[in-house]
Amino acid sequence: MRMRNKRHALLICGILAAILGACFLFFFNPETTSCYPRCPFYVLTGLQCPGCGTLRGLHALMHLHLADAWRFNPAMIVSIPVIGLFLFFPRLCKNVFVGKIVLVTTLAWWIIRNF
Repeated sequence: MRMRNKRHALLICGILAAILGACFLFFFNPETTSCYPRCPFYVLTGLQCPGCGTLRGLHALMHLHLADAWRFNPAMIVSIPVIGLFLFFPRLCKNVFVGKIVLVTTLAWWIIRNF
């Protein structure tokens, strides 16, 4: 019974943290606020990683600026429904073939976006 209570408490804390993070991102634009961390890969190499632009894209998406969100990181827009699939069908996460598809797609995006 105690383990169940701990899981519920962790779930509630995680949901609250996600809501607070989303509120912070909604009100503070990553382009104009210096409190967000810079991508270490970009800082070191000058190249964009697959996630570069995701914070700016999520901020734009929250304000319904779809074109800006797409411009910042199209992979983020495409990955949102995929993440939803993984949440509703957790067995997909354990499928080796699906994992390979995600890995190859991510690596391909990483290469393509820097050319």
